[in-house]
Amino acid sequence: MEQRMLKQLLIAAARPTADVNFTDAQSAAKNAILEHFGLEDISIRDIKKHSGAIFAIVEEVLEEVLPMELESLVGQFAEIKTFGRDESPKFTIRGVGKNRVMRGIVKGARGGLYRARRLDNKELMVPVSVWTVGYQITLEELLTGRRTIAELVELIAKGFTELIYTEVIAALRASKAYAPVANRHEANGINEVELRRIIRTVSAYGNPTIIAFQSEAEKLTNTAGNVSVMNPNVAAADLDEIRNQGRVSVYRGTPIIVLPNYFMDETNEDWLFDEADIFVLPVGEKPVKVAFQGEMYTTEVAQPHGGVEYHAHRMMGIGIMFYNHIGIYTDAVEEGS
Repeated sequence: MEQRMLKQLLIAAARPTADVNFTDAQSAAKNAILEHFGLEDISIRDIKKHSGAIFAIVEEVLEEVLPMELESLVGQFAEIKTFGRDESPKFTIRGVGKNRVMRGIVKGARGGLYRARRLDNKELMVPVSVWTVGYQITLEELLTGRRTIAELVELIAKGFTELIYTEVIAALRASKAYAPVANRHEANGINEVELRRIIRTVSAYGNPTIIAFQSEAEKLTNTAGNVSVMNPNVAAADLDEIRNQGRVSVYRGTPIIVLPNYFMDETNEDWLFDEADIFVLPVGEKPVKVAFQGEMYTTEVAQPHGGVEYHAHRMMGIGIMFYNHIGIYTDAVEEGS
């Protein structure tokens, strides 16, 4: 089987569509690898012999599929671009002239802290560094069918998505220090008048979108009029959404995106992110920039218990472009909880 055909089968297995049978796609991908490398007997020696070549093809598939997976997860507010190893990871920004002073929040060289930089031209340079996602799906498991290509892609995509969210939130919070007073507010609970003021300010730069954690998103409601004279004062569609997902998906015409949060350890007590901030971003010019550079490569890492973990490495950087673009509402009740 030609390598081009093998790659196409792996891509189909990595992102199965509605018109493709999931089981058939996974089986076809596994059998194609076995046929291409002559591994019908699946001996350990043969697997070790061909592991480098097999992972090289898998890496090519991941490079093609991963941006599409991430686009579906963060594409509403983030622009994702892949650059060659010899290319400069830079994004061309529209409207710099009319906005006079444009800033970008990017990671600094010292200590890795996110800092603001003035953009004197139409390009935002995004510094990149190596990011790693570890997974424990072995090549033997893929070749025997115990695990699938789709599972592998899902694990790596989720890993990189978590890294992206971590960096995006760090960069958004860094922008707090630079955002104008009109773009931010802090209060105990949700002051709807102030939140709507921030949304209106951001709407001058594009269609605003609310980005918040679940605990804050649940507090946003579309009550209408005076409760004493309007019963019910919440639309039936909102009540259905609250029943089905615990929150509304649109707040007074502004879509809501819920950020994921993660536990720090197995005690399920400490969350990775403080959930106090509600971010309001325009989606005309996507303010978050995600840069991938070069190729992905996979390494085998021996574990102390005798097992093996595989690490997927990729050069990646995050930046945020803004000129009075970002709005931040901080719920002091939730802060530090």
